[in-house]
Amino acid sequence: MTIHETAFLTCAYRSSDPELSGDHYAYLYNNARTDDWVDAITAEVSDKEPFLHCLRNRFFLDKITDFFGQHPEGVLVNWGSGFSMYPFLIAKTVQCIDIDQNDIISYKSDLLNDWIRKGKIPKRNVEYIKADFRQNDLSTLIKSLKSIIDARPCFFILEGVLYFLSPAVTEMVFIAMKEIQKTGDLLGCVSFLPEAADTAVLKNLNAFFDKNNF
Repeated sequence: MTIHETAFLTCAYRSSDPELSGDHYAYLYNNARTDDWVDAITAEVSDKEPFLHCLRNRFFLDKITDFFGQHPEGVLVNWGSGFSMYPFLIAKTVQCIDIDQNDIISYKSDLLNDWIRKGKIPKRNVEYIKADFRQNDLSTLIKSLKSIIDARPCFFILEGVLYFLSPAVTEMVFIAMKEIQKTGDLLGCVSFLPEAADTAVLKNLNAFFDKNNF
């Protein structure tokens, strides 16, 4: 199991109810192998997983849309973007930056460029940055983002990433974000509350991930 497959899973969840998720392009990532993983997770972890991911996507999509309704020339930065399709669901005036590990960005950017050429998704202004948050120094990433954003209003999103990061790396990422953003910018972030550690669903999820080498 590779991190690619967790990204595929999220898309499969979002595509299960596009009217709720607001993501009408997630289905493009669907495949038979991921369908089998979804069936296993809904059976062994929780049958609410697809619904919850759709709801989460819609929450962030609505917040992002509202923000750029006020700041149409702003910048959306997705930290640990996976296969998220937010850039193609919002106004084309928004500059978008997707950040993720080398293999994710290479795979995703090739697919998206092909889908754009084939007319499956609209053309958008997306810049892809390859980065590993677990490295000791994020100064190069910070410098790049400051240069691209150029003091424009920005919305940072950190979704579905913190589960995979250690507390030390998480703190480093938040420090980097703080250095870049200014008053009036927004950060959208999701993580489990500490008390969730004792819930059956999270225990089932951890066990499933461990068993299948997620």
